[in-house]
Amino acid sequence: MKKFLNAAEIARLEDVSNMSVTRWVRKGFFPNARKIGREYRIPLSDYHKWHESTKVKPDMR
Repeated sequence: MKKFLNAAEIARLEDVSNMSVTRWVRKGFFPNARKIGREYRIPLSDYHKWHESTKVKPDMR
C-alpha cells in the first residue's frame, strides 16, 4: 500500500487542478508534505485527515 500521494493523484481524487493541490500544500493543509525535486509528496494519513475534516456534516437539529 502506498504511504504517499503526489499532487496529481490528490487532484484526480478531488476533481481539482494540480495547482489547487499545490496551493493547499503551501497554505499548510498537509503539514507533513515534502517537496522532492519538482513534486510534492503528501502522506496518505495527512490526506485522509484533511478529507475527513472537509466533509459536509449533517445539521444536528
